[in-house]
Amino acid sequence: MSTTDKNRNRLIALLKELFQLDQPELDFGLYKIMHAKSVQITKFLESDLLKEIELAFGQVDEHRAAEAKANYEEAIEQAKKFGAPNPEETEGVKEAKSAYENAKDGGNAESEIYDHLYRFFERYYDSGDFMSRRYYARESDSRAAPYSVPYDGREVYLHWANKDQYYIKSSEYLSNYTFELNAAIKQEAQKTKGAGLDAFATLDGEPPLKVHLRIIDASEGEHGNIKAASDQKRFFLIHEDAPIALENGELVIQFEYRIDNDKPSKTQDRIWQDSRLLEAEVAILNALKEDTSATGFLQGLSSLAPSPDA
Repeated sequence: MSTTDKNRNRLIALLKELFQLDQPELDFGLYKIMHAKSVQITKFLESDLLKEIELAFGQVDEHRAAEAKANYEEAIEQAKKFGAPNPEETEGVKEAKSAYENAKDGGNAESEIYDHLYRFFERYYDSGDFMSRRYYARESDSRAAPYSVPYDGREVYLHWANKDQYYIKSSEYLSNYTFELNAAIKQEAQKTKGAGLDAFATLDGEPPLKVHLRIIDASEGEHGNIKAASDQKRFFLIHEDAPIALENGELVIQFEYRIDNDKPSKTQDRIWQDSRLLEAEVAILNALKEDTSATGFLQGLSSLAPSPDA
């Protein structure tokens, strides 16, 4: 892979991260709009933007490469005229060949543009935030990058990294989770050596039972990196109307991430979340009992998460 291709792919990957296109679980608010337009954004990043750069600098690169090739061929002819036994080993030919190789690959303008764009966005973007990180030298393994503050001579000068910027910080990545039920049962049986799990653990060759824990709805939290009030905190709650769904023989357990109006004000958040998850276990097992096609999932999950109410 050429240097141009490497720099191009590196820039595309960073821009996709910047637009949060690699986080499909962020399916609410602004992210929902971005994902709805993800096809157009991806086309712009992978085709339209790069095509504009290529058109703008491609002709310059071609001219530079053609000129370097002509100089290289001329250097070989001159070496032959002077009777050099091996023209490729003469200093003039080596220099001309090196210039020609650089023009074809690493030294072209298109590659430099990709590199400059990457360094610009990488400089001001960090883990979901856009920061005014001013520095003159890049960070290395041996030293940190010296940070520069735009000082204007005042005796007391207050400055912060994101001064004059407005942004929304996303500290939550609502990832979906998938596991294979038979494999989980066998692993649990090996750890606990429980008698109730041995029957499931010895069923080798059984078809896989995939279980997906999926966030199907999420409400937006506070904006501007403001800490949520106690009555505005969101919790993982089992979907009341459809706690489970079967898709192509696989079980989907459906959750919401929203404010819980039933939470008592004096109950600690962690204790309340744990109680809600216990209620979710009961709701899932009860829903599985009503579906005759989900017998395998019911038996497996009952053995892994027994509930006195199930």
